[in-house]
Order: sequence, then C-alpha cells, then structure tokens
Amino acid sequence: MRIQALALALGFLVIGSVQTVASAPTNPAATLTEKPEGVVAVTGHPSAHVGAATLSDTQRAMAAAQHRTAFTAQNAALSSAFLTRPYTTWHDITSIFDHCNPDYSVDGKVCQFDGSVGYKSYGVDPTFYLGYAQTPGGGNYLSYDGHNGWDYSMYYENVRAAGEGTVSLAGTDTINPCFGQTVIINHPSGYSTRYSHLSAIFVTAGQNVTRGQVIATSGNTGCSTGPHLHFGVYITNSWTAIDPWGWSGAAGADPWPSDPGNLWLTGYAQFPLPWAPTNVTAVAADRSAVVSWTAPSFDGGNPISIYQVNASPGTAIATVAGPATSVRVSGLTDGTTYTFTVTAINAVGSGPGSTASNAVVPVAVPGPPQNVRAVASGGTVSLSWAPPISNGSSPITGYTVTPASGTAVSLGVTTSTTVTGLANGTTYRFTVAAVNAIGAGAGSTSNNVTPLAVSGWESLGGSLGAGPAAASTASGSLDFFYTGTDGALWHRSWGSSGWTAATSLGGSLIGNPAAVSSGSGRLDVFGEGQDKQLWHRAYNGSAWSGWEPLGGLLSAAPAVASWGSGRLDVFIAGIDNQLWHRWFDGTAWSGWEAQGGALSAAPAAVSWGSGRIDVLGRGLDSQLWHKSFDSTSGWGGWEPLGGLLAAGTGPAISSWAANRLDIFIEGQDRALWHMWWDGSSWNPWEPRGGIITAAPAAVSWGQGRIDVFARGGDNALYHLNYD
Repeated sequence: MRIQALALALGFLVIGSVQTVASAPTNPAATLTEKPEGVVAVTGHPSAHVGAATLSDTQRAMAAAQHRTAFTAQNAALSSAFLTRPYTTWHDITSIFDHCNPDYSVDGKVCQFDGSVGYKSYGVDPTFYLGYAQTPGGGNYLSYDGHNGWDYSMYYENVRAAGEGTVSLAGTDTINPCFGQTVIINHPSGYSTRYSHLSAIFVTAGQNVTRGQVIATSGNTGCSTGPHLHFGVYITNSWTAIDPWGWSGAAGADPWPSDPGNLWLTGYAQFPLPWAPTNVTAVAADRSAVVSWTAPSFDGGNPISIYQVNASPGTAIATVAGPATSVRVSGLTDGTTYTFTVTAINAVGSGPGSTASNAVVPVAVPGPPQNVRAVASGGTVSLSWAPPISNGSSPITGYTVTPASGTAVSLGVTTSTTVTGLANGTTYRFTVAAVNAIGAGAGSTSNNVTPLAVSGWESLGGSLGAGPAAASTASGSLDFFYTGTDGALWHRSWGSSGWTAATSLGGSLIGNPAAVSSGSGRLDVFGEGQDKQLWHRAYNGSAWSGWEPLGGLLSAAPAVASWGSGRLDVFIAGIDNQLWHRWFDGTAWSGWEAQGGALSAAPAAVSWGSGRIDVLGRGLDSQLWHKSFDSTSGWGGWEPLGGLLAAGTGPAISSWAANRLDIFIEGQDRALWHMWWDGSSWNPWEPRGGIITAAPAAVSWGQGRIDVFARGGDNALYHLNYD
C-alpha cells in the first residue's frame, strides 16, 4: 500500500467507479501484518513511471486501449464482471496485487497478473525495500511483496463505489487497524470491495449505495505514509483476497489459487462514465442542424440520462434525454460551417466527447411565396402565386400546396396549379410554401374560396321597365319581382312545379323594386312611387296586403334586409344623395335616420345573422362603397371596394352563410361582375359575362346557392345560378 510511483511496463492506469463493501476479515493474523508504506508524504499527485519516464496522457490512453484489447481477448468470459474504477479521472498506480502470497507474507518476489515477476535477487527499489526489479539490475520494479490490493495515488479526493451494494463497514477496521478509516461494500455478485486509508467517510453501515456514488475522501490514515487509496476485492463468504484483473499470464501458472477471472466491466478498468458516442453525423437545416449518433457501447454502468450536443464554432448547445440519439441544434448562423460533438451523461457525470461530426453549412430556406390567390369554379380551385422575395441560400426546387385540412402536394418549379375534386359549397383555404435543398420555407395562405358550379344564362322572358328584385321564402323557392313597362309591379315564382306565369301586383312604380322574406312564407316588397315616396306591400303566406306609403323622398330605388322574423330594415338614397334608413321591429316603423355617404344609384342590403346588416352603394366616383351594422358595435364607416359600376345602376348583394357576402354589379362594360367576402378578406372581381341593362338582383336560399337575375339588352329577364 505504498504511495510511491511504480514502474508499470504495461502502463496500468485505473479509473474510479461505484461499488459496495464487504465484511471485515475473519483471519486477524493474516491482516495484522499490514506493512507501513514507508513513503514520504507528497503535496501533489505522485507520478507513475517506467524507469525514469513519466507517462503522458497520450501514453496512458494508448496503454488503456492496448489493455482493453488484450484483456477482452484473454478474458472472454466476463459473466462475473461488475466493477468500475473508484474515481472518474486518471490516477497513477503505485502498488499492485501480488499473486505470490497476497497476505503480506514476504517471499522475495512480486507476481503481477500478466505473469511478470519481480525478484528481490534482481535488485531492490532504493526508495522502497519491498519493490523488486523484473530484470537483473534493472529499474523496472514491481511493488510490493505480499500486497493484497491496488494502491492509487489519490490525494484527498472523492472515492466512489465500484459497484452497487450494501455498506458493511464504515469506519475503523478493528480487525486490521492498519487499513485506517475504511469502507467495505458487499455486492450482490458475492464479492466485496475495500476502500482504505480514508480521511472522511460519507456512508454508514447498512446503507445501500449505487455505482459511482461518492462514499469517502482518500487520505493517509492507518499504516500509511502518504495520502492514497487502497482498493481491494474479496470473495465475501470466505474473505479471500482476489485480483480484480484475474490472471492473463500463462494458463495454469497463477501462483494464487483464488482467481475468479477479470471482474472489470468490459474486461478493462473503466471509469463509471459513458464512453463517447460514435458515428456522429449532421444534416444542415435553416439556422440549425439535425445531429444523430450511435449510443456508446458502454454506459458507465448506469443508464445514460442525457446527451449534450455542442456546436463548433459558437456556443450553441442542445440536450436530449436518453435513449434518444438525435436532436436539432438551433441558434446557428446560416452560411457558417459547423461541426458537432456529442457527450453522454449518466448519474455519475459526463463521459468524453465524441469525435467531431462531418462539417455542415446551415442554409436558409426560401421566404414565403407572394400574392397567393385562389379562384374557385365548379369543383375546382385555381391557385396562383409569385416566387418568394428570397430563395434562401439555395435555388428553389419546387413548391408544396397544402389544404387547410388535408395532405400536402409537392409540385415542381411552377407558380400555379389547379386543385380538382373539391366539393361545391365547401370553403377551402390553401397554403403554398417554396422548397429548396434545405427544406420548405414559411407558407403563404390564400384567400378562402368556395367552389360553386355556375350555370349559363337562361331567358325568362317578359319585358322589364327596370331591374328585378328577388327573395326566397324557403329552400328551393324563389320569388322575383320587376317593374313592368306599364309601371306596375310584376311577380313570378319558382317552386317544385317550375316557373309560374307573371302576375301583376299593381302600383305605379319608378325603377327597381326591393324584396325580402322576413319569415316562413312571408314576402315584403318595396318600390319608389311616382311621388318619390317609399311604398310597401306584403304577402303573409296566403294573401297580399294593399300598398302602404312609408314616406321619404327617394332619388333611386330602395333596398331591404331582414335579420329576424318580422324585422325589416329599409334603405334609400335620399334626394340629398345620403343613405337613409328606417326599420320595422315587428310592431311599428321607426323614423328615418341619415347614414351619410354620397350615393349616385340605388343601394343594396343583406343580413347574414341576427343584428347584422351589410349595405352597399355606388359612390359619386362610380366605385362600390360598403358599410355594416352590428348590434354589439353599431354602424361602421364607409369603405371603398373598387369596381366601376355602370352609370345609374346600383349593386346586388346576397349571403348564403355567416360572414359570407356575394356582390354583383353591372360593370361599365355592361357585363355582370362578381366579388365576395370569405370571412377574412375581399376577393377580387371576376367577370360573369352577359349583356345587362339595369342593376342585377341576387338571393340565396341555401349553402353555396346563389340566384342572380338581370335585365338583358332585349329588356327580358335573365337568370343564372351558383350551386
């Protein structure tokens, strides 16, 4: 048990580990002969030496690798192996286990486990009388004669259990006080480990300990002349000292009969720390990299709890819990070359870092595509977009198109596509992302679109003196009204039997009428009389009422909306060109209220929910203007919606779902034009053809259904529908 440096031809350098301790020896006579080390105390770590040369870390690592190979080959059967070193950093070995009488009996020779022998007759170590040369007159000494354990030059450092077990002794070994302060751990394998000459003890008898747990501090107690650790292994039931390295010399030549074989995990004395992960690879991504590795083949005797990945250069770090073997390292700089090392960590601490991964250069993914636009038609949506402003750091190789609830479709380098097989009446939204060699960039989202099949124009005949009005009292039911050339109000309806013949409802009107249904079977029709007043007539499901005057001074046809049973909201353009409003609450009519604006044609109005009204009007600039009412927030201001309306004609508006608006106008080219609000944005104007000569009318009686009526160039009534 000497602290003096030992000449180690094989460069043995043992590393700490965690284990349990055995009971005290049962043969006092054999252990009371423990000899003092006879070594002068030192102030630092003593150095092992081969001759006069101190081993470098490189030499130590080479020796460790050589011994790992040699002992694994020579001790293939490691079924009893359970030990790891009782520390976690390199320490020099100053004394070995003497296979020739490891009972502190001096017999003039020291036998090492690999078959090497030092003889007293060859020469005595001048610094210690029990160390003997291995060759006549040589300086390659083995120490020391009769020693029954291994001495490590640990200078008041943490001592760790070499394996799990139960503490059987924590204090002075009264049977062999020369060991000084001692911990003995009994292990489940039937072996015990001894840790002696300690300066402090952190466990108690009966306590269970785990591998690598700090159990004590090395020291200089007992029969020791310098701080170090004596580490011994015993067969517990017979208390027989054994060498944890077993015997690797000539077969059958071990002078010590008690040889259970190599007891070190992996066949070599390992630290209780994981080995380095292997096969570390990295794949670049945008401002990041995905690093993968193979778990180390030795985990230090405790499960790996964490892997830490470090980027170089820089300080980027990523961690992941074991047993995962891949993680994304973020916070990198695109265009910079990086490598990565991986460290495995168990309950004891960190193992060595891996070799560096392949070098990678994070590259930016493309930016979002620009101006993504969706246009619907029957069962299809046409998507178009412009390339992103930035390609990232690599050319664009394609695009992906993803429905709001669906599977992404990969496309080549294109800026448009058509999505087919869609359900008419269902609203869709699409996200388009650009892709380069690194991956997909951020997506841009299209407007909401609802595929609807659009019929062609059909002629319903008649001779209209102005534009029509339309209403629906139930699904599949249509009522449209128009002012005839005779000034009377005319009515036709559509139902299960098809279109009815036109019927006159009398009156003397100017311009377009307005119509709405405020309840099942209920119809309310409004018109501008020859006296410029507002006139009203109603159908209660069985009969028409007479005409009633509602006052006002109109400069254009009225508009009407209903957001509940018996509720009517009527709008007119006054002779001052302002929008004016009055309403019926089911009991009485309100007075007129001004809503501002400067209109140059008849307004249009619709409601898509309780307490909600949307109103449109043609401004003096020929553009379409919009304002809305919500019962929770009141009236909003006017907003321009663009378009160029034909002179003197107002818009039409309908709604087939909450927050859905469809607008139709007679353009300055006399064609029908359509735009819509999808709940989040206004969609652009689209042409619907035809030659119309008055403001159109639009009504919806179900999901995705719109019926549009217009006066043609021959003054006949024309109809088309979206479905």
